[in-house]
Amino acid sequence: MSSPWRITRGDQQFTVKDVAELKLMAAGSKIESSDLIQRPGGTEWLYATEVTELDGLIKLKPLEDEDDLEFGRKRGASPFVRKLARVLTFVLLILAFAGLYYIYDNRPNPEDTKLFGSGTSTLEPLEALAVENAALLGQPDGSANQVGVVKANSRVELQDRQGDFFKVQTKSGETGWLGTGQVAPGYLFDSTAHERWEPFFYPADYIIIQPLSWTNRDEDDKPETLTDMLFAINNPTDFGISNMIVEITFVNADTEKTLDTIRFEVDEFLSPGEGHELPPLEFDIPSLESTLARPVLIQATTHLPGLVAKAEEQWNAQVEAKRAAEAEAAETATP
Repeated sequence: MSSPWRITRGDQQFTVKDVAELKLMAAGSKIESSDLIQRPGGTEWLYATEVTELDGLIKLKPLEDEDDLEFGRKRGASPFVRKLARVLTFVLLILAFAGLYYIYDNRPNPEDTKLFGSGTSTLEPLEALAVENAALLGQPDGSANQVGVVKANSRVELQDRQGDFFKVQTKSGETGWLGTGQVAPGYLFDSTAHERWEPFFYPADYIIIQPLSWTNRDEDDKPETLTDMLFAINNPTDFGISNMIVEITFVNADTEKTLDTIRFEVDEFLSPGEGHELPPLEFDIPSLESTLARPVLIQATTHLPGLVAKAEEQWNAQVEAKRAAEAEAAETATP
């Protein structure tokens, strides 16, 4: 018995008994041009188109042109569908270019979007931008009650500063305190505005406190260490200053050891450019060459130039009331 013809198609393999059956299958399109065929008793595999016994019987399958793989075209799609796909593609391209042109033509003016410097969106010197969502506090204290919320990138108006807090007013009219690290003040980003407004918010860096004299009392009924000190305090800024608290640190000049720290309130109101010599202050610290007094302003309230006169009047009335209350208390305490 003769060996059969072997046919392989992909991962399938089958046989035919003789060349007549092979030709019959080829004529019936049951053999494809890509099929591999092995002759009886042979070892070589040939494509069906290479087998001479099948010349003229194998129908070649046309390859699909890659150019036909257009957007929206599928095998067997009708000419109408292919034409519609081309039209839709063209329309989408037109819309895309029109959108890009609209965005370009309506782009914002860079000058109008500046936050700092110059432009229609620029922060004013006394405006600030919230750098995070922050609780608006009722007092300049981290543990104070919350009176509102300021959202990130909101604008607020700066009104005052105490310690690490700014007093602000929101666009809706709410007033409260935010941490100095929670806002970006507009005046910081303009050199001229910075020079003008920095003393308003940080007066301690500008107010000058100068020791004038330090003398022993030399009174028989007083301690030998009791001394009187005279200070001058000057306001070189354009703002009124009140409600000042000064801290004096006494140190040993040789060892830099702190001997004592004393705080006292200043009852004076300082108008712009004004200075005062303070009344003598009594301290129980010996007046020695090795002892230094280092005064620092730790608290002050600033007043805008247009409000100085009114603020000074209110402050003086407050001081007079305070002194009257102290005198009354002293008189009551006297037997």
